[in-house]
Amino acid sequence: MKNENIDDQLLDLKEVLYKIRISKSLLYKMIKNDEFPKPVKIGIRSLWPLSCIQEYIAELKRTKVA
Repeated sequence: MKNENIDDQLLDLKEVLYKIRISKSLLYKMIKNDEFPKPVKIGIRSLWPLSCIQEYIAELKRTKVA
């Protein structure tokens, strides 16, 4: 995780899927293939730092432009 900020908001699966607009099965396939950031596990919950999701989206935009 590049952007470690103690105040970084953590998003649950539903929020991540809403932000990136893909299916749950595709998300987990992308995680398995190291194409999407792995979640942080807190107890049984899987959470993603908002900064990681924003970074992922920014990288998508950069690669689409290039």
